[in-house]
Amino acid sequence: MGLNITYNFILIGMKGKISVENTTYNYKDKEYIGCEFTVVFEKYFR
Repeated sequence: MGLNITYNFILIGMKGKISVENTTYNYKDKEYIGCEFTVVFEKYFR
């Protein structure tokens, strides 16, 4: 329920967008796989 409230708050309340993608990254010479979330607000849309 918390993610749904956050999603609606960003999309409806703040006119933003959320995207997520799976990604790999290196940290201290070790490779990890995880999710990368991006939040963009309307003020910065072109």
